[in-house]
Amino acid sequence: MSKKINLKPRSMMYPAPAVIASAYDSDGKADACTLAFATMSSHLPPCLMIAINSTKKRKTLDDILETKEFVIGFPTINETVKFYRLFLFFYFFLR
Repeated sequence: MSKKINLKPRSMMYPAPAVIASAYDSDGKADACTLAFATMSSHLPPCLMIAINSTKKRKTLDDILETKEFVIGFPTINETVKFYRLFLFFYFFLR
């Protein structure tokens, strides 16, 4: 007979924010890209999982695979609002 397990609420990144992944290449040059997919994959130890399309040429992905290191940045709400306003301006007025 199977036993029911009570899954307690856990901290989640929801709704999923856009994040910024940055890495250095072997020459010490920094590069960054925005990612639409990042999620918690473990709580103990804390672990974050990201997804980068490997079928397209991505310098940041190449840097991460080469150095095995990267940093994730979470934009503040103010930065997100500024970006969204800039996007709307370019979308509606400069096309």
